[in-house]
Amino acid sequence: MNLYAFLEDPQIPIDNNLAERAVKPFVIGRKNRLFSTSPKGADAGVAAYSIINTAQANGIDVKEYLTNIFRTGEKRLPLKSE
Repeated sequence: MNLYAFLEDPQIPIDNNLAERAVKPFVIGRKNRLFSTSPKGADAGVAAYSIINTAQANGIDVKEYLTNIFRTGEKRLPLKSE
């Protein structure tokens, strides 16, 4: 049974702490967005949060990326080789 796979393979973690830590910022953000003064403000916050986290997940310097977005209007993430 797959439930016990971690007993046979030491590379499989016994807990899901990594997944829990990955989701935690979204939960905290959701709680914070409850206090947005308007739906548009909440949507803007979600969009900014998404952009920042996507850049971080791709190993891109967030400050440099946001500066580039605001200066050039370029919305795609640069490739790692760029």
